[in-house]
Amino acid sequence: MLNLMYLVLPAMLALNVSSETLHAFEVINESITAANEAIEDKNNELYKSFDEQQNQAGQEERVKPFNDKAKIAKAEAANLIKYLEEWKDKVVEQAGGYDDEGEIEKKDDIDASTLLLVEQKGGDELKAKLLATRDKFLSLVNPNAKASIAKDLPMKIVEPGKSENNPSGDWAYGYFHSMPTMAVVTLFSKLQNDVKK
Repeated sequence: MLNLMYLVLPAMLALNVSSETLHAFEVINESITAANEAIEDKNNELYKSFDEQQNQAGQEERVKPFNDKAKIAKAEAANLIKYLEEWKDKVVEQAGGYDDEGEIEKKDDIDASTLLLVEQKGGDELKAKLLATRDKFLSLVNPNAKASIAKDLPMKIVEPGKSENNPSGDWAYGYFHSMPTMAVVTLFSKLQNDVKK
């Protein structure tokens, strides 16, 4: 009986750590989501300011080229944010969907992200989309400032290091293989945050 207790106790402790970790991801996701809303409000004020300046007497010719680029960047960002939101929904649905209260049913599911983003190569598609949008943003800036802006642009692809589990250092594998659904949703929120900055 005592031996059985030694087997059950570590398993229970592991479940508690897992639950605490998932809760931490939930808290982080909520924080990032709130920050995203604040950034969106700030960005909308900036776009409104461009329109107001362009509409001022004698300013249209000077402001319009910058406002046009801002509108292109806004549309590109909106498309990517929507795309990332669709990925969140795909992973959650693959993991069992939402419960009656709108909460993720299986926050600890590690198979959904592995299937969709690693085995079915969705992560490669995602990486290509992120890089293409980053390139589009950089194409809109002054060529003399491009290197400096590229360095500071939050939207980056950080390659994982090679490891025993990921000998090729594959980006999709490094970020999505055997990741809990709640962690993947949080990562997508973080990517949305990078786009909005």
